[in-house]
Amino acid sequence: MQFLGDRNEVGELAQFHEPYVLLVFTPTIRTWTRVVCHEQIVGMEPFATNLRRRAEKLGISNAEVARRADLSDRRYGNYVSGRREPDLATLIRISKVLGVSVDELVGSAVEKQTESKEHLFQERIEAALRTLGHDDLQRLAIMVEALAMART
Repeated sequence: MQFLGDRNEVGELAQFHEPYVLLVFTPTIRTWTRVVCHEQIVGMEPFATNLRRRAEKLGISNAEVARRADLSDRRYGNYVSGRREPDLATLIRISKVLGVSVDELVGSAVEKQTESKEHLFQERIEAALRTLGHDDLQRLAIMVEALAMART
């Protein structure tokens, strides 16, 4: 399937609110179809705000989120400031680091408002755990077990 539009770059499409026309070629039936598309403009400000809010909630810096997501500070800074938007693979990596769904990050899902301090600590621990390798997890398990034994 091929697309031919009256605007040749997808990046340009986000700047326009009016409908645009795409010509869609279907090779199996060898026909072109004209499709009128109406854009839904989604601002990046809710996404940027959610990134900042979630990192703050977990008690980690933007630099640490960038490191855990394997991104440069500058690149992640563009997302946090709303200047750029990540591709899908990057968005998924960031959501995993922050321990939330993609929907929550982009503002499609409602965030839970009331959470206990214990729950927030658990979320922080889970977010950090997702970045550790097998050897680190094994060492951590030994440390946590030792801590639990000391409490009993």
